Amino acid sequence: WSQSRAPVRLLSGFPPGGNIDVLARLLAEPMSEALERPVVVENRPGAGGQIAAELLKSAPADGSVLMLCPDAILVIRPYTLATAPYNPVSDFTAIAHTGTWAMAVGVAANVPAKNLAEFASWAKGRAGGGSAASYGSAGEGGSTHLLGALLAQAMGADFQLVVLGSAAAINNLGLANIAQYADGVGVSITSNGMGQSFIEAAHANQLK
Repeated sequence: WSQSRAPVRLLSGFPPGGNIDVLARLLAEPMSEALERPVVVENRPGAGGQIAAELLKSAPADGSVLMLCPDAILVIRPYTLATAPYNPVSDFTAIAHTGTWAMAVGVAANVPAKNLAEFASWAKGRAGGGSAASYGSAGEGGSTHLLGALLAQAMGADFQLVVLGSAAAINNLGLANIAQYADGVGVSITSNGMGQSFIEAAHANQLK
């Protein structure tokens, strides 16, 4: 390791533009300086981060391939599958905790709700009416997916999951396009701050 100057691959299991991708690119330069090796961010999106995790599992155990991921890839997704393709304890070694972010629920500007209480009343009224709210999340079996399911259960509403990836979910929310993928109105569950530009432009509202 000390004599090698081969690039280190830093895997991101999500598309460019999302939180994980942005954080990976912010970390790449200081990591490169500390390791005295180039650090190259490699996006391998799909299956809620599972594709990147499987790639890491099959990589040489020499530190040349790393993965930046939300904890859901390790503590949630393996337990939502009948047969998990990796063991989060024995297949990987955790190196560092790199950041945290709060979660937020955002709705397209055409949804008549400014807070969760108003949204719950509105969404519950649509339940069973054939026009369920469709919500975009970063991936199936991840924290945003489960948060949406928990919200729907608590509200007595009917949500339909549309897996888009965090950046795409925000873009589709701002353009009110999530509903194109399923009957209903666009809802996005993602990290707080991801959709700030759409909120400032009055294309979306963050529920309080």
